[in-house]
Amino acid sequence: MVCTVQLFAQKRVAFKSFTDQYVTVNSETSPLIANKTVAGEMEAFEIVELVNNQVALKSSTGKYVCADETKNDAVIADREKVGPWETFTAEKFGATRIAFKSYKGKYISVGVDNTLAANRVKRSEWETFTMLPMKPATPPPAPTPLNTSGETYVKVISECNKYGFEFNINGQKVTLSSPGNQMVKVPANTAVNIVCNTISVVMPNMSTMKVNKQLFADTKTYAAGTTNCVRVTPIAKYPFVKWEFVCP
Repeated sequence: MVCTVQLFAQKRVAFKSFTDQYVTVNSETSPLIANKTVAGEMEAFEIVELVNNQVALKSSTGKYVCADETKNDAVIADREKVGPWETFTAEKFGATRIAFKSYKGKYISVGVDNTLAANRVKRSEWETFTMLPMKPATPPPAPTPLNTSGETYVKVISECNKYGFEFNINGQKVTLSSPGNQMVKVPANTAVNIVCNTISVVMPNMSTMKVNKQLFADTKTYAAGTTNCVRVTPIAKYPFVKWEFVCP
């Protein structure tokens, strides 16, 4: 029988490196990096205790931290589930000091560029972190109540970071500065014509170019008493996007 001892009274923490900077999630495609002077939501990690001093680390994005063997053991928060690459052995010193060893037996270390990788055989100050308690995560907003009025709504959601969009839904203009969302009431059980134009594009040199290019047009019929989505998601730069009509 395996006996598990609880190691962490505080489950949600920030990690400060020996450089006195906090580890943060830069993106889901790049390594964690210790370059923040203040700990906020993106610097918070949930410690998920497993067995035999093993833990997983869940970032504030909901993704698990991974020592990615295909990327020179870079430490990246991009995994949905916990497997061997997402499992670390915790070596705790006192109440707040800690080091993490990957499944390959290598310590997570802060590199000269402040990015994290699990590539060190021995533990030193570069491989040691200080844990600081963080407040519980802010709960997500309450879901939109079920529409019982017999009317129907279209929720326009933009997930794009650099574009503004102008929608025309049966003559009702919806302007979104991304990211954002807006509800529009439309006739129920009738064909709804949805047209989208870009209204501005931020160019690589950060200048704004005004455009009026139709990116999308479609017709849908929505049932009464429902809330529906038009979701705008970026898939490439300047200005390609994809469109979905299903609420998540």
